[in-house]
Amino acid sequence: MSDINKTKVIIVDQSLFIRKMIKTILNCDHNYEVIAECSTGNEGVLVARKLQPEIIVFGGQLNDLSCEQFRDKLNLYDNNFRVIVITEKEKCKSCVLGFVSGRCEMIQQPFNPESLLDILKNTSDKELVKIAK
Repeated sequence: MSDINKTKVIIVDQSLFIRKMIKTILNCDHNYEVIAECSTGNEGVLVARKLQPEIIVFGGQLNDLSCEQFRDKLNLYDNNFRVIVITEKEKCKSCVLGFVSGRCEMIQQPFNPESLLDILKNTSDKELVKIAK
């Protein structure tokens, strides 16, 4: 598949190990292109605004922003993106609920590669619901 047809993804997680693991999973599936990796929430917001990915894979815990703060900063921009929150527990459920329906999915750790790819595919296939300003 040519890069033009791939779904553009950025990965935001404070852990280099988690970012590399997610990138490896996505690189095995030729439908996705990881266009950036970010280690902080503020960096993730800036990169999302600049690169306008279709999907943001977010690790739920960051050193600089809470899940809710990250969500609120993303909600300030009218980008056409969806978010997948990866979390150890259901602690980010309130974060997920703060996104407009159809815009955010959650996957709990530990997860297997197939589960992440299934959620990515389902998220990619959904009709985008724009955030109300």
